[in-house]
Amino acid sequence: MRKLTEAWLLSFCLLVLISSCSMQKQIAKQAEKDMLSDPGFLPAHVGISLYDPATQQYLYNHQADKFFIPASNMKLFTCYEAMKNLGDSLISVWYNDKGNGTIEVEANGDASFLQPDFKNQPVYNLLKKQRTVLLTDDNWK
Repeated sequence: MRKLTEAWLLSFCLLVLISSCSMQKQIAKQAEKDMLSDPGFLPAHVGISLYDPATQQYLYNHQADKFFIPASNMKLFTCYEAMKNLGDSLISVWYNDKGNGTIEVEANGDASFLQPDFKNQPVYNLLKKQRTVLLTDDNWK
């Protein structure tokens, strides 16, 4: 009886080991098929690391030993460059001056509009000068 239990336990452990190896191969095959062979990703710096905390094993690694700049850091540089190069030229509202003090406005979701922390309100100043303001919602489709 004991030998039967040991044989069953050994078989079970081998089955788990074989299935975990095949899982890694399946993940690698799927990653290669869906992403890494995509022409858009070929010039990109891509690193993938999947870790299973339950088994304390890595399921898949692709260039996991390389150092990459985190996306959050790149967002800081992007924001800096946008503020430096675009300055105050961001379009916060689209408008069509119809003449005679009438303006047609299409909002673009300016988060700073009428916020007290932003003392300069160019859109509000433009709207104050108009006699009639027509609001269109064409961009909210």
